[in-house]
Amino acid sequence: MSAHPPLWRLIPALIVAPAVPAALYAAWIWFDTPSQASYFSHFRLIAGIGAYPAALLLGLPTLILLRGEVAPTLRRAMLIGGIIASFQWLLLIPFSVTSNANLGGYLLAAVLPAFLLGLLGGAVFYLVGCMGPESLAKPFRPAP
Repeated sequence: MSAHPPLWRLIPALIVAPAVPAALYAAWIWFDTPSQASYFSHFRLIAGIGAYPAALLLGLPTLILLRGEVAPTLRRAMLIGGIIASFQWLLLIPFSVTSNANLGGYLLAAVLPAFLLGLLGGAVFYLVGCMGPESLAKPFRPAP
């Protein structure tokens, strides 16, 4: 794991990382609800409204701010991905909670799945953008 991954690896990571959780969520929606819409229309909706705007508006500035400051790790990438994915759902809490609604149900139904899918997106970002051949062998090296 290098302290500064090259830009040519970070750009594909920014493209692939939001697509994998969006594809997984689109498959879940498509299999769960009977619909005339195709899987790709679900994917376009989820990726276009949920995944890529959050990745561009929150992930890109985070990447720019942290690029020279901290070394990327899988744990950091997953945590940042989870926060970025769930942040937009947390912003909707004041608008979604009414006197009849249940805050715990909203958090369980919307924010938690977004956070878990964001963890997956962060892991994908780390695997594509930051993990190199030296990172694969590092866990197996004996400690000095």
